[in-house]
Amino acid sequence: MTAVTPEFMHSLKTSGIHNHKMSLKTGSPIMLSQNLDQAEGLCNRTRLIISRMTNHMTRRWLPFIVSYAMTINKSQGQSLQCVGLYLPQPVFSYGQLYVAFSRVQSKSGLKILIHDKEGKPLNTTTNVVFKEVLQNL
Repeated sequence: MTAVTPEFMHSLKTSGIHNHKMSLKTGSPIMLSQNLDQAEGLCNRTRLIISRMTNHMTRRWLPFIVSYAMTINKSQGQSLQCVGLYLPQPVFSYGQLYVAFSRVQSKSGLKILIHDKEGKPLNTTTNVVFKEVLQNL
């Protein structure tokens, strides 16, 4: 049997599993990764911002990840002051563009970056809807 050192285990970075060490500072955006207190609105995928740090609390596991960006699907149910959309290709899922636009509280809080394959800026995108989806409606 091969022995595995703690240093090796701490060096592993796996998608979906939190890193061993996390450096945080005031103002860091985070997203909860599990339900903590649903009555208080602390649910999985809730976004928060760290407002202060203390030195007297040590935790071995934190139920959140640092979250500077999120997918359109993860934003569903959120109400945000500022939304930046990066759309390098057409949106292919029905309703996905609506979900992205409807997350922001005001038109002034919405910023969209669209470009073609060569990086040339565009001011339109395609919201792809397959005709087969609408046939039986």
